[in-house]
Amino acid sequence: MVATCGIIRKRHLCCCCVCGFIFGCAATIGGIVGIVWYFQNSVSNHLKKNNNGTPMGCLEGWQRYKGNCYFFSTFNLSWTDAQMNCTNMLSHLTDVDDLEEALYFASLTELFISGDAWIGGRGTNSSNFKWLTGEHDSIPKVMNFTYWAQNKPSSSTIEKQFNSPPSMQNCVHVWKQENYKWNNNFCTKEKQFICKQNKT
Repeated sequence: MVATCGIIRKRHLCCCCVCGFIFGCAATIGGIVGIVWYFQNSVSNHLKKNNNGTPMGCLEGWQRYKGNCYFFSTFNLSWTDAQMNCTNMLSHLTDVDDLEEALYFASLTELFISGDAWIGGRGTNSSNFKWLTGEHDSIPKVMNFTYWAQNKPSSSTIEKQFNSPPSMQNCVHVWKQENYKWNNNFCTKEKQFICKQNKT
């Protein structure tokens, strides 16, 4: 009788062990499924964000506009170094195609930039400006739209005073004191900058 009870108890314990193992596995699998579900939804939500967070298809810290991504720097570089910095982020100093885009940059520059900011325009003299868009520098893009501040672009008396070559003052930036219209300035000056990553 004792032996029988011992067998029954052993079977009962074995059943408990098996049940415990099954429920333990189920809990573990459930936990894994839950984690996978969480990350899938997190990634999905991240990619779907637009006005309330990081825009779809853009890296964190970039802004989305008309299908492209824009980076507003928090540090200053010369025009050339700014272009190189953008290139390292698979982008280029931004070009501006129309008034709507210029006003967009004006509003966001006021929000993200503390002063002036380099954009992708550069010229060989004070009247011949084109867009240099990173990897396409060898084939400059025609500047069909402009948003110059009053009496700009111009050759500066400072340029003449220091006998600087014309090309040295022919990099374009958005100008805070003129409501973020454009000015040409010495390319060696250090300013914040705006990168554009083409997504369309």
